[in-house]
Amino acid sequence: MRFRLAWLLGAFAALSMLATALAPLSPARASVLEALDMRELVHASHEIVVASTRTSQARYDGPRIITESVVDVEDRMRGGTTSELRVTTLGGSVNGVGMRVEGAARLEVGERAVLFLRRVRGGPALTPVGMAQGVLPVARDPEGRELVLPGARGLALMRRVAQGQLLPAPGALHAPRPLAELRAEIEVLVAADEAP
Repeated sequence: MRFRLAWLLGAFAALSMLATALAPLSPARASVLEALDMRELVHASHEIVVASTRTSQARYDGPRIITESVVDVEDRMRGGTTSELRVTTLGGSVNGVGMRVEGAARLEVGERAVLFLRRVRGGPALTPVGMAQGVLPVARDPEGRELVLPGARGLALMRRVAQGQLLPAPGALHAPRPLAELRAEIEVLVAADEAP
């Protein structure tokens, strides 16, 4: 009897330890990325625009799925002169097969956003800086004012402190801001970034 009780307690302890060890293996709900402030977003960007997504088309790129979107440029704060840009993001759906990358930027057709874009490997392809951190949606409030909303959907943002420890950190935009106010800040940062 004593042996049986000891065996049951040992088995219970082993199962408890196994459950504790496997608990962290639940599916991830966010990608962990270094938080970028507005200065860092501007510095890393080749193009900064306010644009609306006209089209999105997913396709295979080797074993992964990417989505190529065409955006119509409404206002440009940095970059070239074209009225449209092609933006590549991770994930999408092709013939019923989907790939989702938590924290990857998603450009919905018809959505307006402030886009911070960088060239991929120096080529013509553009991708959002810092995954979803580089896409800040634009919406109107009940009074009709244009507001820029925080981005970074699906990201757990962190900053490394002096001791090397990672701590949770806010993104470049903590709360909705008027588009004109954010545009003015970006213009100052671009001028400072391009100064000799």
